[in-house]
Amino acid sequence: MGCSRAGSVSLGFLTYLAPALEARGVPTTLAGAVAALYGVGSMAAAQVVKRLVGQWSPVGLIVAGGVQMAAAYLLAGYSQSTGALVVVALLLGGGWSFMHSTIQSWATALSPTARATGVAVFGVALYVGSAVASGLAPPPLRRTTTGPCSGWRRS
Repeated sequence: MGCSRAGSVSLGFLTYLAPALEARGVPTTLAGAVAALYGVGSMAAAQVVKRLVGQWSPVGLIVAGGVQMAAAYLLAGYSQSTGALVVVALLLGGGWSFMHSTIQSWATALSPTARATGVAVFGVALYVGSAVASGLAPPPLRRTTTGPCSGWRRS
């Protein structure tokens, strides 16, 4: 998976999580708290990754992160309830931590000059991927309550 695709998968959803919850009637504060669980999942998983770094291969860690992300997207496709999206945010944060921490470990093995360039290229690709995913997503649904065409429609 290229870095720009990794950015769209691991960060692109953050733009839409809280608004999706709000569209389902979840209060703004709760929707923001659910989105913040991405960070909680990432911090908790970082502690696990710290213990596994010497025991698992880098490929194993990346696969574990990918499995977490795949499970999160499967769950989100199955259910968009608040409870399901809480688990989705935690899993995606955990997947990010497993993958990102591993890439950072590899970067530290490089020479100082190559490390700086590698980390910069990774960062640019990651955030460009996130922006591309946000830009390619369809417009949000909005609820119309009047007229013969009431219901959910694209903006």
